[in-house]
Amino acid sequence: MRRKERVHLLICSTWLGLMASVVGTTPPQDCADLFATGTRQSGTYTVGEPSPYQVYCDMSFLGGGWTVLQRRQDGSVDFAKTWEEYRQGFGDLDGEFWLGLDKIHTLTTAKSNIIQIELEDFDGERRYARYGTFSVGDSSGNYEVTIAGYTGDAGNSLTNSGRPNIDGRMFSTKDRDNDGNSADCSSTFGQGGWWYALNCGQTFLHGMYNCHLSSSSCSRLNGVIWKGWGGENHFLKKTTIMIRPADFTASDAPQDCADLYEDGVIDSGINAVSDPRIFVYCDMRNHGGGWTLLQRRQDGSVDFAKNWAAYEQGFGNLDGEHWLGLSKQNEITGQKTYSMRIDLGDWEGQTRYANYDSFSVGDSAGEYTVSISGYTGDAGDGLTGGADRHRINGHRFTTSDNDNDPNSVNCATSFGGGGWWYPDSCGRTVLNGRYNDSGSAQGVHWEPWRGYAYSLKMTSLKVRPSDFSVCPDGKFGPTCTETCHCLNGNVYCNHVTGACLGGCAEGWAESDCQTERSDSPTSSTSVRQATSATSDTFTSSQYIPSQQTEAMVVHGQGVVTWAVPVSIMAAVLLVSIGANAFLIIKRRRAAKEPETSTHEHRIAGPGVSNDDYNMVDTQDSRSPARSPRAPATVPPPPGSSVTRSDSDYQTLDPRTMCSTEYTSLNHVHTRVDDPVYVNDPEYLELF
Repeated sequence: MRRKERVHLLICSTWLGLMASVVGTTPPQDCADLFATGTRQSGTYTVGEPSPYQVYCDMSFLGGGWTVLQRRQDGSVDFAKTWEEYRQGFGDLDGEFWLGLDKIHTLTTAKSNIIQIELEDFDGERRYARYGTFSVGDSSGNYEVTIAGYTGDAGNSLTNSGRPNIDGRMFSTKDRDNDGNSADCSSTFGQGGWWYALNCGQTFLHGMYNCHLSSSSCSRLNGVIWKGWGGENHFLKKTTIMIRPADFTASDAPQDCADLYEDGVIDSGINAVSDPRIFVYCDMRNHGGGWTLLQRRQDGSVDFAKNWAAYEQGFGNLDGEHWLGLSKQNEITGQKTYSMRIDLGDWEGQTRYANYDSFSVGDSAGEYTVSISGYTGDAGDGLTGGADRHRINGHRFTTSDNDNDPNSVNCATSFGGGGWWYPDSCGRTVLNGRYNDSGSAQGVHWEPWRGYAYSLKMTSLKVRPSDFSVCPDGKFGPTCTETCHCLNGNVYCNHVTGACLGGCAEGWAESDCQTERSDSPTSSTSVRQATSATSDTFTSSQYIPSQQTEAMVVHGQGVVTWAVPVSIMAAVLLVSIGANAFLIIKRRRAAKEPETSTHEHRIAGPGVSNDDYNMVDTQDSRSPARSPRAPATVPPPPGSSVTRSDSDYQTLDPRTMCSTEYTSLNHVHTRVDDPVYVNDPEYLELF
């Protein structure tokens, strides 16, 4: 009998250990895995097994799920590094960095990946190159690269046939020459590490930064260059290299920022939309979010007195002052029915707005004719109000070098130099005039509000689908009945998904901040009160990484730690084994003591605590077993007001170990059969 009990206990321990080893211990291998769990906020996360490491995840660009390998943007990090530095990685994941060859090898051998290379020059123009196959070998082969399958608009500068092809080349740095060229390519061309081709190649993305400046001391081909776009003297401002599994299933390409918002993207910023892609700035916070910006002025840093080609293509910096480009405006507004909002600000800090229920821009054949109607707002109708000669609806776009307005003079040349949809009178509003120019109708003016001679400080034009629904602050969901729980206030809540920019409020977790955390101080569950030391570090938020979990994401920076749950599982297993061993020894010792037949237990009624199980005869020194006729004291379900201390849970007789009622394991109580407790984060489900 005792042998059977020992076997029973051993099986129980093994079962608990097995469950502890498999529950919640499958960490994400890359950003695509995180995306699959519901993570939608770009930021720094922990991935990898068995040695976790941090990566930057782009969760909004072209469907999300991208793991970023390299980024250059401002020259803050010197890329002239040694072999060891390129192996381990360097820089700041929030800024400029190189992830590290060891990590890149791990990422690209676990799955089949594509690689996307994003390029931007100092004029704000963008190009890209994508390769359908990409992987990096291990250190024994000097991290040999496999790459093929070019598509894009930057030109193929990596896999052209012959000597420029980097496919199959080993990595080289200034202190380890593996390029096969008689010269040391890294030392000769910018000193950055790379997979140099036999002729050193046509791309130097790790070259010297700021070679475009006349004061720089860059020699030929020393800068950040992609020869397929602009040649060897076209220096780049920004580069981003990122990978994603080839079989990654993303949603259809977003047509605008509203689509991104509905997909759960909550960060305002630059995103790619439409197909073929267009880079736009998305306003995800103001006035319900989901806005695609067409124009912004705020500091006078960009001259809007541009020619037709510039207005057609677009100019400026999407992060700051810019004009999106008439061809892009036509592509975007031709997809759906859009409304437009115009926000205005003066130099005294006052703001006004004008909203138009319908807005679209025609194609190039019609000189981008505008269609606009349905004014509401508090700025006054500066575009469709007043006499017909002031209304811009139905008019073509005009610039200083392409006069399409019906006036006898070129309105653009006469009034501020900026392009616009000028009506017969040249109009009551010109938002592309000269910045801070108080001359009559020369500046950035909206006549119905501040008149012709007042040049505004701030303007923005943005569009959103007319059928885009907006919930009241603090509410989200299809019917706007669900409540947001955001750390920084409900203005940061996505009204479609409930996702919160900056994380969830205290006590809430998961992607929609709707799951009450088991370690919340406001939780009323008695088991959590009895086991707070364990539950504080053993929460569901550590298993399902989400951008909204306060402990994981602060200002867009997520940290997912998988080693901690595994360690806790191991601790639980050790406690289980130790407790069972103790009971076996105790049982064997008890067997050697003479038993008495004079003791008895007074059986308490149902629901009475263990304190009512009093010993009548104390000749037997062993702890009494719970009477089988007395109902087990089971922890109350979550939400119950009943609170019992751990003193109520006496050590059980070995015969009751692994009982389906409950098992006491060093203050961790485990329900295994009651459906009330299924999926509760405070109970470890063993089925």
